[in-house]
Amino acid sequence: MLHYRQVINTLYKINSTTIKAIVKEITYKLDVNTLEKIEANNIQLNDIVRVKIKVAHPFVFDPYKKLNIGGGFVLIDETSCLTVAAGMVQ
Repeated sequence: MLHYRQVINTLYKINSTTIKAIVKEITYKLDVNTLEKIEANNIQLNDIVRVKIKVAHPFVFDPYKKLNIGGGFVLIDETSCLTVAAGMVQ
């Protein structure tokens, strides 16, 4: 479980590019039963959330809706090197 205020140092991997990144904000969590946007005090495995991520430097990407191959990414924990999330760039 991840607490909302916890800072996560990650590696942001999109295509062949890997960049240091920090999850800055969890905007909301999506209730999969009602599709309601709810406050995200914590997130757990398989939760669907909207987040804001700050990356160390600019990179090239395509929005997921335009080109899903270039718009998907994964977040990798810097310490354990485990994948902690997958997402889509909007």
